[in-house]
Amino acid sequence: MTLAELKSLVKKGEGRYLEFKKKADHPDKIVREMVAFANSGGGILLLGVDDSGHLSGLRYPDEEKFVMEAAIAKYAKPSIPFQLSSIPVGQGLFVLLYKIENGSEKPYFWLSDKEKQTFRAFVRSADQSIMASREMFQVLKWEKNKTSESAQPFRLNETEKKMLAHFGEHPSLSMKQLMQFGNMSARKASRLLLTWVRQGVLRIEAGPSEDAYHLAPGFLPSGD
Repeated sequence: MTLAELKSLVKKGEGRYLEFKKKADHPDKIVREMVAFANSGGGILLLGVDDSGHLSGLRYPDEEKFVMEAAIAKYAKPSIPFQLSSIPVGQGLFVLLYKIENGSEKPYFWLSDKEKQTFRAFVRSADQSIMASREMFQVLKWEKNKTSESAQPFRLNETEKKMLAHFGEHPSLSMKQLMQFGNMSARKASRLLLTWVRQGVLRIEAGPSEDAYHLAPGFLPSGD
């Protein structure tokens, strides 16, 4: 990537697929962002760019690389798929570009508790990396080993038809909203939502407080 291309990328600002870090002061937290990218379609992490988008650069990029290599090995599992490039930005400074791939070994985990050695899955929500909900975790596991469930005949009872019609009337719904509309337990609502995600009827989007579910593109609920 050229310097001009880098500047154009940075102008877009941080978001679901782009994260800025000035330096590897807290490498464990940076690895959390990388794990979230690997679980959420991939993304780019720029080391040497501050939160405002200024190309602050790194004076000793090799040292930063070494710190990150050790952190990735310690704080992430399985191994995160990424490509690394070093971009000169002038005055002897560099920006490290980590291009994290959409992982094929989901879910990816981050070491959230060093004393207890507890690893948790994180995903991307807008410009944040958040812990995956129970439902999102199940979807990540399913994406790794997809079954033929989506190819099976799609049948709905009358209550489920009303629920899907309800989705058609709203941009998105949460599990709590579905529970209220269908007068069902959290367990039943979770099971139904996950089934519809696997069948390609709904798509799930992680949120800081709760996930959102949307009708999948091209799917139109009907009463048939």
